[in-house]
Amino acid sequence: MKKSILNIGKKLSKTAKKNINGGMFSYCPPSPTCYGVVGVATPCGTCQQYHLLPQECKIRVKVSVTCFGL
Repeated sequence: MKKSILNIGKKLSKTAKKNINGGMFSYCPPSPTCYGVVGVATPCGTCQQYHLLPQECKIRVKVSVTCFGL
């Protein structure tokens, strides 16, 4: 049974593993970790800086709703 479970699916390449949510993205900036947020201890980036981030990096940071024009 154990062998049959271990052989399910296909082996993922290193690139495919990086594309899975939570993978390592070496090109994401280490800071700031928040954008458009006012009144916090850590310095946050601007909304314009947030919109310039790659899509993979946007899911890893905190962002204010003001950056979406709501």
